Amino acid sequence: MGKTLKDKIPAFTGLSNYTVNDLKQLGAGLASSGMASMFHYDNQFEGKEVTETMSIEKKDLDGTIESLSTATDVPELVFTGCPHCSLNEIKRAAQLIDGRRVMPGTELWACSSEYVRESARARQPKRRVSMFYVTPAPLSRR
Repeated sequence: MGKTLKDKIPAFTGLSNYTVNDLKQLGAGLASSGMASMFHYDNQFEGKEVTETMSIEKKDLDGTIESLSTATDVPELVFTGCPHCSLNEIKRAAQLIDGRRVMPGTELWACSSEYVRESARARQPKRRVSMFYVTPAPLSRR
């Protein structure tokens, strides 16, 4: 949608069973694929003029996923959490990779805050936290 919207501010209707994390992901997707820096949802836009509408169907989502999946080789690095994974996102990722191993030659990085990392460890003290905190390297000054 970001490509189509350009710098317009979208208003979403029909969203159901969403969480704060879902809305965060929606905003990140809009901003990274276009220039939409904000959006309205539910009844936040009542009384405002709607100038055009668009529908999003499963085929649209499938096409977007396909266009973003451009790697043809085995990746050396898989990075998630830009800017930061929440505790629920870390928990979900850990559930998805539980009992699996990252392919040899590939690293898996998840960016989060130290608070989230420690919260994840506190919830699963006897279990290895599958996702880990990555500290950005400082820029060198020459």
